[in-house]
Amino acid sequence: KEVFLMNIEYKNERQYYSAVRRMKKIRLKYIAGELGVSIPLLSMWESSKTNMNSYLVKNYKQIIDNK
Repeated sequence: KEVFLMNIEYKNERQYYSAVRRMKKIRLKYIAGELGVSIPLLSMWESSKTNMNSYLVKNYKQIIDNK
């Protein structure tokens, strides 16, 4: 699937991936299950309230890119 994000400027990569995730209708519950982390952790990461290690971030992005 190709995703076109009409000339919206995103402040950071987290905001971009959060928007793509919502457009593709991928639930945090699904990603949390795949990564073995909590839904609140992903939510807080997307809103820049916490950090995740690079392994989790890489896999989070892969799930969204490949779905």
